[in-house]
Amino acid sequence: MASDSTEMMKVHPIRGETQGRQDARMQDGLDGPQVRSLLNAVRGGEVHAGDDGPQLFTLRPPPAGRINVEAHDFRRPDRLGKEALRAIQTIQQRLAQELGQRLTGCLGSLVEFPAQSMEQTTWADYSDKLPRLTSFVLFRSKGFDTPFFFNLPPKVFYAMLDRLLGGGDQSDLVIPKREPTSIEKQIRAMLIKHMGEALTAAWSVLPTPGFQDESKVESDPKMAPGLAPNEVVVEVTFAFRMSGREGEVSLAIPIRALEPHLDGLVEVLSGGSGRLPDASQKRRLDQRLRTISVEGTAVLGSTSITLGELQSMAVGDVLDLDQEQPSFTVGGGAAWPMHVGNRGDRRIVRLGSST
Repeated sequence: MASDSTEMMKVHPIRGETQGRQDARMQDGLDGPQVRSLLNAVRGGEVHAGDDGPQLFTLRPPPAGRINVEAHDFRRPDRLGKEALRAIQTIQQRLAQELGQRLTGCLGSLVEFPAQSMEQTTWADYSDKLPRLTSFVLFRSKGFDTPFFFNLPPKVFYAMLDRLLGGGDQSDLVIPKREPTSIEKQIRAMLIKHMGEALTAAWSVLPTPGFQDESKVESDPKMAPGLAPNEVVVEVTFAFRMSGREGEVSLAIPIRALEPHLDGLVEVLSGGSGRLPDASQKRRLDQRLRTISVEGTAVLGSTSITLGELQSMAVGDVLDLDQEQPSFTVGGGAAWPMHVGNRGDRRIVRLGSST
């Protein structure tokens, strides 16, 4: 009975058009009877193995016309949509600018970190590419579930170190094959501090706390507390350019850390899309606005003095203020009249109607 049912089973080849990578391989998914049916169809001339182009085999009759077959890489699934990728790319461009500005001021030489590439990959593929002796930094923020991983390779670190210690643009760069010394670690900690500040500034579009680096920087990425080998990360590569020196640094962001913030990122960074926000988007935007800090100033009065009077001022001098209504202003915009008083050892103000 088994052989009869096998002979009655029809296999229908469908000519397909593939999109994406052409080197994708079909996974083993046919059972014994289906394999025998496929072999019988090839031997009987129903399927020609030499036909040009890829084919899709199905046990059901093919639909009319041609179908599109898209190759899927199970090892590197695309977890982020196009809008989310554009939003993250915008953040990385801001990070590149922040890194360049902060390290230019620190090193006293023009430093550039243009973003080169961004791709979704697995943690195993990313960490396997890193050199054994490197500076692997974990940046944590309370706003993200997992840390961000920053790789500062020896070629880039020792180029910046050489510049800080007075090396010229044309001096030979020596990259030692050893762990950094205690002095080099102190200088590296200073550079990493600037990088953390750049990360904080770049991600300031979200109401998340600043990034702090781990107290211990690993030289071997394999020893760093990382992620599961198959966990997907966004790998961003930046070029490093400084007075003839060149290199690359990279940043790995776990998608698990990004997912809770993707809607907010897309909303904030695609404000010119022309679409009206729905009620839930408005609520999330309102919640974020309520967490933003603004500066308020209590103005008791004002006066004008000459530059000579300012230069001759000393401790104990008394200034006569104009008789104006004291006011409380926010960001140089809205102002409220106020009454000044005391509560214990603190000065307080009571606001009136907005003007």
